[in-house]
Amino acid sequence: MLMMALRWILCLVILLFFYGRDIKKEWPGISQNISWLALMGGVFLAGFTIFFILAAQYTSATNLGIMQSSIPGIVVLLGFLFLRQKFKFIQICGLCLSMIGVVYLICNGSLLSLVALEFNLGDLFMLVACICYASFTVGLTKKMPLNSFLLLTIFSFFAAITLAIGTIFEYLEGNLVLPSPFGLFAIFYSGVMASLVGQLLFVRGVRSIGSNRAGLYLNMVPVFGAMMAVMFLGEHLQGFHFISALFVLSGIYFVERFKST
Repeated sequence: MLMMALRWILCLVILLFFYGRDIKKEWPGISQNISWLALMGGVFLAGFTIFFILAAQYTSATNLGIMQSSIPGIVVLLGFLFLRQKFKFIQICGLCLSMIGVVYLICNGSLLSLVALEFNLGDLFMLVACICYASFTVGLTKKMPLNSFLLLTIFSFFAAITLAIGTIFEYLEGNLVLPSPFGLFAIFYSGVMASLVGQLLFVRGVRSIGSNRAGLYLNMVPVFGAMMAVMFLGEHLQGFHFISALFVLSGIYFVERFKST
C-alpha cells in the first residue's frame, strides 16, 4: 500500500509541476464533475490496485493472471449495459480469441492445469479488482472538456488519497515496510512509467478509439510480460509463448479490422 501510495503521489507531483496552473483555469469544469472524477480516481483506479494487493495474499499468480484476462470482456459487457455500445459478432469472436491466448499463456501451454483451479477469497478480490479497472476504462468514454493530462492529474489526486488511507491501515496492522534503495527505484519507475506514462497513454487511447477496442489491448500485458522476462530475467521463450501471442494479436486484428465506422 505504501509503494502504491507513493507512486501516485510522485505522479501527482510531476503533473502539478507542469499543469498546476491549468487546474485553476479549468476549475469550473472540474468542480461540476468532481463526483465523477473522485469515483474514477479514488474508487475505480485505486480500487483495482487495492484489491489486486489483497488478492495476492490469498491466491496464486496463475489465478491472478487468468482473472485479469477477463477485463476486456467486462469492458464490453459494461459498455453494452451502460453505454449501449455496439459490438459485431466477429469482433466478439476476436475478443474471445484474444482471451484464449492470454489464458493459454498463463497456463504455460497446458489448458489441463485449469482443472485444478479452485476459487477462494483471493479470486473474489481479483474479480472486484477487474470490475474496478473495467469500470475505469468505460468511464473514460465520458465526454469531458479537459485534456488527458489534467484528467490524470485529478485521478492521481484521488487515487493517492485512497491509497494513503490504505497505507494507514497497513501501518496500524503492523505490516508497513519502508522502502529500501531498490524499493525507491521501484517507486520512481512505477510512478513515472506505470502511473504517469502508461495511464496517460491509456486515457488518451480510450478517448480516441473507445473502451471496447482499447480494453482489448489489456490482453497484451501478459504477452509483454513474457517478453520482458526474457529480456531482463533471462527466461527462455517456448512454443506456447508464440502460440499465445498469435491468438492475442489475431483477436486484436479481428476487432480492429471489423470495427464500426
